[in-house]
Amino acid sequence: MNWKFTFVMHCITFFLLVWSFQIHAQSQTEAIILDAETRMPLEFVDVYNSSNYTSTNSDGRFQFTTSADSIKFNRLGYHSKAFVISAFKKDTVYLSPASESLAEVHVIEQSIYKKMIAHLEENYPITPYKERFFLRATVKNDGHITKLADLNGKLERKRLIGDMKTNERPNKNYTIEIENLRKAAIMEDDIDFVFPSFERYLDLASTLISFSDSTKVELSNYGDHLVKLQAKSTKNDSEAYLIINTKDYAVEESFIKMSYPDAEFEKGKGTESRDRYNIFHSFYKALPNGKYVLTKNMHKAAIECRYKDKLYTYVQNIQYRSSDHFADFDIKRNVRAHKDIFKVKTSYAAGFWNDQNQLLLTDAMKAFIEKVKVGDSDFKIKSNF
Repeated sequence: MNWKFTFVMHCITFFLLVWSFQIHAQSQTEAIILDAETRMPLEFVDVYNSSNYTSTNSDGRFQFTTSADSIKFNRLGYHSKAFVISAFKKDTVYLSPASESLAEVHVIEQSIYKKMIAHLEENYPITPYKERFFLRATVKNDGHITKLADLNGKLERKRLIGDMKTNERPNKNYTIEIENLRKAAIMEDDIDFVFPSFERYLDLASTLISFSDSTKVELSNYGDHLVKLQAKSTKNDSEAYLIINTKDYAVEESFIKMSYPDAEFEKGKGTESRDRYNIFHSFYKALPNGKYVLTKNMHKAAIECRYKDKLYTYVQNIQYRSSDHFADFDIKRNVRAHKDIFKVKTSYAAGFWNDQNQLLLTDAMKAFIEKVKVGDSDFKIKSNF
């Protein structure tokens, strides 16, 4: 046999062996994570190792694919856990809360809050940087999903945190490229329901709470070097908190819920609407360069619409995950930041969505997608898949 042919065959055989080993070495883990005390599902739990990352959805579920033999679970305010994947036989993981009360309600701890304000430009990017993102938006009517959009793409921000008083950021603060999109909607009535634009959502997602000097808060220990400043309204069901790292006075978690029990209806094009509540829940993480970036966010809002003397209550939810911050890659803008998130148009790539595990679909979302694919003659369906 020709020696060149023999050498080539050996190379091919070696390549196939290595390739099959790598394929074989990939493992997929799926489970649910619960609060050890309340037994409630935990959203926003980081699931990761040195090579791969994902996080839990609103059901507390995750799907993690990796070739490494380790898996770690981490969420602010909870004790972390780590396992060897080859020995991981669980379908449920329990995380125990780490927080404990330090003081009763009192006037805000001025030194911690003022130092956080003083360190804003030191802790957060005020110059342009890029990131990759995954965004999921849903709308529910009467508890049933009527709209779903999943977007994967790249984003450049000129500045992350706006002014604490005005929340202002530079003009044209965002450059956005959508790479993959799947979306569907079931139209039950011709209701003029406007979803937030990318710009409005991104601005609000990275807005830090501003406490006045007279704000009364509860101060709690939230784990190593972390304190929680929490305020609640006695007039309505509103609350807000900041979790601050006392090493560098950076905010690692921000939460605000605003309720509007006395809101008036505002007239739109054929539809009147009013907000019932808004919730923003954001997580920030320190990078090796010392800057904190927004890595996870959830925005939930309830909007009541009046159309032809009928009342409809819609709940909209946006979830955002980001990675590869400060990476060097090209961005070709193909959507304007003032665009309604649900009005973006691009082709559907089934292969990408079958493989992605950035944010696992909930059972309700899976049922909605199947309903859309089958086609329901009772409703008008718009979909790109």
